[in-house]
Amino acid sequence: MKHGVFPFSRFLKEYDVWEFHPMDQGGRLVQLQLVGSEKDVDTVTALRRPDFFSPWGDPIQWDRLETTELEKSVWLNRWYYLPCLARLYSITGDRSYLDDLLKLFRRWCVENPAPHDLPDCFRSGRYIWKDMQVAWRTQNLIWCFFLGRTGFSSTEQQELVDSIVVHARVLHAYFGEQPLSVGNHQSHGAVAMLHAAVLFPESAGASYWRDKALKILDHHIEAAFFADGNSIELCPGYYPFIAANFRDAYLLCDANNVSLSARWQERLAQFHQFMRQIQQPDGTMPPINDSSETPTGLSLRILAEVLGVHADLEPGGSVCFADSQQAVMRDKTTADAAYVFLDAGAAWRAHWHGGKLGFHFWHGGRPCLVDSGVCNYDDLLRVQWYMKPEAHNTVLVDGLGDADVARRFSADLTDSGSRLGGWQSTPEYDRAIMSTEAFQALPTPVSWTRQLLFLKKRQWIVVVDRLDSATGHEYRWLFHFAPTTLRTSALGKQAFTGFGDHNLLLAPFCPERFAHMEVRQGHVNQRSRDLSAPVTSFVARGTCLNVAFIAMPVNGHELPSLRLQQTEDAGGLSLKIELETETVELMIPNSSSEVRIKAAKSTGLKSEVTYV
Repeated sequence: MKHGVFPFSRFLKEYDVWEFHPMDQGGRLVQLQLVGSEKDVDTVTALRRPDFFSPWGDPIQWDRLETTELEKSVWLNRWYYLPCLARLYSITGDRSYLDDLLKLFRRWCVENPAPHDLPDCFRSGRYIWKDMQVAWRTQNLIWCFFLGRTGFSSTEQQELVDSIVVHARVLHAYFGEQPLSVGNHQSHGAVAMLHAAVLFPESAGASYWRDKALKILDHHIEAAFFADGNSIELCPGYYPFIAANFRDAYLLCDANNVSLSARWQERLAQFHQFMRQIQQPDGTMPPINDSSETPTGLSLRILAEVLGVHADLEPGGSVCFADSQQAVMRDKTTADAAYVFLDAGAAWRAHWHGGKLGFHFWHGGRPCLVDSGVCNYDDLLRVQWYMKPEAHNTVLVDGLGDADVARRFSADLTDSGSRLGGWQSTPEYDRAIMSTEAFQALPTPVSWTRQLLFLKKRQWIVVVDRLDSATGHEYRWLFHFAPTTLRTSALGKQAFTGFGDHNLLLAPFCPERFAHMEVRQGHVNQRSRDLSAPVTSFVARGTCLNVAFIAMPVNGHELPSLRLQQTEDAGGLSLKIELETETVELMIPNSSSEVRIKAAKSTGLKSEVTYV
């Protein structure tokens, strides 16, 4: 039986399957709920529990959850777990792993034969034999073949190959007939098709699979990314998965003498640079839009090895992704760095959340003011909370956010009209100027511009919002904290976190402008776990407002003595921060001129705020 060169064995001797090739986010969120880990040993241990398959019935009903928990249903039918068994065999020689693999594989094939009428199948509401389910099964089964090849008999090998060929034909019929798009399902389907074509080149149709796969991938490598390297889908959590798809396609072609253009290496280098720049201080991707905290370390290390470049895993400095309207601010590149992710990215139909002009802030090795992330897509909380503007650090006008989930983002890709239109980065500070046209659709339109200033030496962030309208509106500012307790001040309308070490003080410069401050419990998602976390909201009424907040890191539990002052004139906004040891004055111009920062020593300030 002739087959091509499988180029991943050297990596899979060292790395777990889902370390080497990160899952898509839908699969990862279910994996973490069902198994609690992405490690091969943990997956197989869970798989061997007597009750593991009970959600799908006894005996297993493979499509039982399609209409109620689709993501959990497709997780089962994509065979994410089979290559974990094969890899454990490859490093231990224990045949029982292959026996378990074959038992599940054969049972599935007997109970889910390939449909005879593929067009009818693709039009149907059933998911098992279309789209990403077929792509993942093709890829996973091929990996099983090569990882377990020394332990499979020739009959067993042929059994696997026969199924791979059937799957590849279905893939070609499904994705090969589609118009070219930019979504990750199509590009991943092409990668799976390429696996089958180059690794089993004598299969009938292999040359057609290869040519179609390369046509799709050549299109996606240009059209599915912004010029700045960001993915069109604007979901950082998906990025390692998408980058791995193109990396693996590159390795397959390189090992099997399939020529690719020089553009492929250029894009792979850009993927490496983007992940290095955007990663959080703990080496994970930020949970923006439909994203979880996908690790980046191995993705960066393997890409560096493939490209033959230095494995620089530490992040770069501050960077603005001007084409995709997102940015990262940092004071340094170490694990204890302060980190701010800003999101003004335009709407994408599949994975976009409301609440643009929001931000996600780390200090002291942990997230403090956070984007809420996303839960398992099956969970109603995704639509009822995580996708809504209310789940983000944003502003509501008359109770409305910049997007309405009920409309399912059916407008064009610039639905909210959000923009990151100004950027400055100096050794002293970073400054982003963002705006949105979302509230222009109100009966009395509202213009909203947000400036976020990051003072690097002090790790402070200052948020300045200007809202303008011809008539009065209710404006509500939302700030989401990571899970913690909050101490609050009714007089100063301030909030102070109750973390064990590094804490954060959030305060408005003009508390008298707000009718009230409220604290309630919302949700954040961490590693596919929904957690309760406090949300502060500040409410004011008016026509035109220009308000500022400071988020000030504090080491320890002691509240700083603090006095804030805000004034404005035709030139811009002046902010004064008086502490016990220093006074800092900021002049933030209305123009794109640089911010002026003046600091002087001070003594004797006493706090005028009482916390409860």
